[in-house]
Amino acid sequence: MFLLSCLYAALTFGADTTKPVVIDAPSGDVITCIFEESPYFPGGEKALVKYLQENIKYPAPAVKAKVSGSVFVQFMIDSTGTIRNAHTTGTHKGYGLEEEALRVVNKMPAWKRSKTCTQQPVMYNLPIRFILPESFKNPK
Repeated sequence: MFLLSCLYAALTFGADTTKPVVIDAPSGDVITCIFEESPYFPGGEKALVKYLQENIKYPAPAVKAKVSGSVFVQFMIDSTGTIRNAHTTGTHKGYGLEEEALRVVNKMPAWKRSKTCTQQPVMYNLPIRFILPESFKNPK
């Protein structure tokens, strides 16, 4: 089941961030979100993109099969900013893409915690897009 994170809902759908949002997480945790400031990767969104670009290694089986696409990784950011319970959601791509996305997410540094009324875990969805370079599509 694909759950939208509190953060995603607040940013994408203009949710009222002054009211609590409650989600039953796959791990069995109940997450209550009241955001004053959302959790963020150290250095912000640009730093997250740079981290992903520098750390993702396109899996050889995916290159050989010429597979590309987006892998959605869902994880919780705990009260210390540590990533917990990372797993993929959505359509399975295979060829090592899910494993590579999880590897990179699980080795991320701790995120800067949100400032909330309650210090409960926050669920986050991160799309990781694997784009096969032209040089891999048409080798010479």
